[in-house]
Amino acid sequence: MKAEIIAIGTELLIGQIVDTNSTHIAQKLTPLGIDLTYVTRVRDSRAEMAETLGLALKRSQIIVMTGGLGPTEDDLTREVVSQLAGRKLVFHQHLMDQIEALFRRRGFRMALSNRRQAYIPDGAIPIENPMGTAPGFILEEEGRALITLPGVPREMKFLMEKAVIPYLRKKFAIKEETVQYKVLRVCGLGESGVNEQIGDLIRDGGNPSIGLLASPGEIKIRIMAKGGRPSEAKSLIEGMEAEIRGRLGELIYGVDEETLEGSVTKLLERMNLTLSTTEPYTGGLIAQRLSGTESAQFLQGVVLNTEEATRAFLDIGMEEFTNLKRDRGGFIRCLAQKTRERCRSDLGLSVSGLSEKGSSKEGEEIKAHMYIGIASDGSGEWVYQQLGGTKAVLRERAAILALDAMRKELSKMDKT
Repeated sequence: MKAEIIAIGTELLIGQIVDTNSTHIAQKLTPLGIDLTYVTRVRDSRAEMAETLGLALKRSQIIVMTGGLGPTEDDLTREVVSQLAGRKLVFHQHLMDQIEALFRRRGFRMALSNRRQAYIPDGAIPIENPMGTAPGFILEEEGRALITLPGVPREMKFLMEKAVIPYLRKKFAIKEETVQYKVLRVCGLGESGVNEQIGDLIRDGGNPSIGLLASPGEIKIRIMAKGGRPSEAKSLIEGMEAEIRGRLGELIYGVDEETLEGSVTKLLERMNLTLSTTEPYTGGLIAQRLSGTESAQFLQGVVLNTEEATRAFLDIGMEEFTNLKRDRGGFIRCLAQKTRERCRSDLGLSVSGLSEKGSSKEGEEIKAHMYIGIASDGSGEWVYQQLGGTKAVLRERAAILALDAMRKELSKMDKT
């Protein structure tokens, strides 16, 4: 069963308002086993609304529209639906009574223009709206259901729950099908690399289905399964998860809402180890993420914004500092070890970067060489990575790579 959403309003297209309504409706339709195929936003234009709705009626059984049900001249949903369906608009006194009663309760005088909101297409099923002045309606046409809802999120959510979902269950004999999701979070491999590993599973497109979502420094793998019972959907997800984990291994650092920094602090807590950081390049991004976990295992984060601050932290002379910088691997290991010693933590983590350009304009793409150092009792490791992007992106990616390097080192330590 295919469905689509049409969100009405010029304000959605010019960026004045974010379309959260479509997201909420999608979240409510999916657990019913309804396949959402399109989400369209269209401005307040009779011609464009009619074109969009006409196309939707040809390809989908369920269309949910939000917005355009207000009392003003640019609220066109009623008129457009009426014209397209070839049905006249009919006045409903009981809807008018409800609108007038709401104005009285709120202590306002109703304008004459609000009378427009009591009109719906002939033969449509009214959706009474006790939360506001914009009733919706459902128009059934050749086995299809066209559902209109107000654009005010609070009203839309209420009517979706109280009227639309019960209607859909009854109208289309929707069984209590279970739809479950699980998200595997991957770091250390790009979107194309992940696709090479599990592309065949994605192409299968069956049940369960798999999708990828890329963001700076990590990839999310969404596994979605449908089943007649929760246990059935869960079993399908578990089987697919096992297959994906068998291919990607330790590149998967967490599931669902777990974060990379959360994974690191969990390992620290289990191993009863503490961690401190110094950040000559990432400006405190690593410390910010770790401190957000509120874990006592993260002791301290130090931002070293200049070379002089870095030299002072290392407590060495200028000549020794200059010589040390020539060996970037040795430099970052030394900085991580000094972090551990000065902050009195079990582990030290440091990130340094060297841009191929000494500076760049805001938003300009540059290449940079990243060095990540990890120090523990009696040992030191370092990781090198060449990255490209703007300064802001490079710093964010460097912070993520550093946390992932720390996670992998802790996992290795945990196994020994």
